[in-house]
Amino acid sequence: MNNTKKKILFIINNLSCGGAENALVSLLQVFDYQKYDVDLLLMKSEGVFLKKLPKEVQLLPAPKEIPFFDMSFKTAVLRSLATFRWDIILARLVYLFYARNEPVPTIKDQKLWRAMRICLPKLPQKYDVSISFLENIPNCYNVDKVTSTKKIAFIRNDYEKLGMDPELDRPYFKQLTALLTVSKSCEAILQRLFSDLPIQIGTMQSVFSLETIKVMAAEPIQEDFSGHTIVSVGRLDPQKGFDLAIKACSLLVQKGYAVKWYILGEGNLRNELQNQINNLQLTDHFFLIGAKENPYPYLQKASIYAQTSRFEGKSRATEEAKILQKIILATNFPTVSDQLTHLENGYIVDLNEEAIAEGII
Repeated sequence: MNNTKKKILFIINNLSCGGAENALVSLLQVFDYQKYDVDLLLMKSEGVFLKKLPKEVQLLPAPKEIPFFDMSFKTAVLRSLATFRWDIILARLVYLFYARNEPVPTIKDQKLWRAMRICLPKLPQKYDVSISFLENIPNCYNVDKVTSTKKIAFIRNDYEKLGMDPELDRPYFKQLTALLTVSKSCEAILQRLFSDLPIQIGTMQSVFSLETIKVMAAEPIQEDFSGHTIVSVGRLDPQKGFDLAIKACSLLVQKGYAVKWYILGEGNLRNELQNQINNLQLTDHFFLIGAKENPYPYLQKASIYAQTSRFEGKSRATEEAKILQKIILATNFPTVSDQLTHLENGYIVDLNEEAIAEGII
């Protein structure tokens, strides 16, 4: 082994089908492994992108304490007692009293870490650079549980729209070397909120392999993409506005348009969105087809790519649709101008179902 190699650690929740996960795997695929030894820590060793990891990347074991925070309190206590993990019981009690009445999910995650850190051990390895690739738990883990010369953290979204509490993040961010985000608009928000901290705040563009995307886009798919087809990519999460997409699809069908709208992604809203589809009698027009390891053939074959988000950092799927030279419709979320110019390389509409439907027409 070349002892002059720098040791780098990346940290992220998992490798599910999302923009951050896709961006990380794409970055790892172009790394110079002659110069760097790269470790990857996932909070959970799962996700469709696992098989895309380069063989040079050392995948570390996921922290075995994490599943105890997905169980019911009773189950977690019983299993912890069986293994004499009093620290896990304490952590669950702290979370129960500290965050049970917190209505904002992102702040709840911020508070979750204050409990998790009680029972998660520090990583024994030492690194030249540790890079947490997603906000909240990966960033906090990087600060509290990793020994490294330089620490870099990412906020991959509009920080204010995420609804996070800056005062909970401030003591963590001040220990970083750099805080990075994905667009100049998102950077301006971080500069305004954290300019007093002695750290670098900047933007890092995501890595895209144009040739790889074009080759992968040529692969076949099973779904029928004849006629007017619309594709959207993203987690089934309120941020992505798929409830508005379903309503817009209903308006299009009422106007006589034989559209088919495909959503690529998974998330907690699947049952709720499917019920909305069923109630509006759109089962022949609107399809939740799940996370796809290769979304590019769907983008390639679509008549329109639609980004119906309420907010974004910088949508990776929109960038990929641009690479494939697709017609793009996007809602007027706060950072949309970082990616699209109305009537130049996209069509930007107001954030409601009527505007989305009219834009598509």
